[in-house]
Amino acid sequence: SMAIVQDGHVLSARGYGVTDVVSPQPVDAHTVFRLASLSKSFAGTLAGLLVDDGSLRWDSKVADYVPGFRLSDPYATQQLNLADLLSHRTGLKVHNAFDRDIEANAEYTEVSHKLAYAPMECAPGQCYAYQNVAFSLVGDVAKAATGSDYGQLVEQRIFKPLGMNDASVGLSGIQSSARWARPHTRSRNGWVSLTPKPTYYRLVPAAGVNASASDMAQWLLAQTGHRPD
Repeated sequence: SMAIVQDGHVLSARGYGVTDVVSPQPVDAHTVFRLASLSKSFAGTLAGLLVDDGSLRWDSKVADYVPGFRLSDPYATQQLNLADLLSHRTGLKVHNAFDRDIEANAEYTEVSHKLAYAPMECAPGQCYAYQNVAFSLVGDVAKAATGSDYGQLVEQRIFKPLGMNDASVGLSGIQSSARWARPHTRSRNGWVSLTPKPTYYRLVPAAGVNASASDMAQWLLAQTGHRPD
């Protein structure tokens, strides 16, 4: 599924192939796909909106908003801020820390508490290591600052204003879509469709957004400066 925008206009939005080899429907501009880590761009934009309206600051400390948050270094615990989370500058030594736990079907809250035992490479803000679990603390900070769940904030502040009418968050979101593309794997007998796993959907800021090409055309227009409202 693909969209092309130029100079503030949608030139094309269309699809190719089918949604599911078992019960095929043609993919079109409104077929919903899982965005995976492109979801992180929604977290960054939402954070920017909350900073813009004064609900948060880029230097807001995570520990001030998330009860029980801990890193293995007490100083790092007190210093980690919103900008560090979004920039993958938490100071953690291991890239993708605790992703294997998530893939093993662990709950996000349980795994996020393990950050207290993760080795540190540097002070927050001083080195880079890509993260999913730690990045998702952005959702906890946003909820503490506003009183609204992260998914609700994304829908209210981004999806609805931009007219992203096919977009949703979470596994239940994509499964309730009118038309959505199943994941597929190749077997000896050809392509086989699969049921999506709930694992990374539990990390909504990092990987929980679903959208169509039509939606993403509006997202592109906004990100290229054509929706200053």
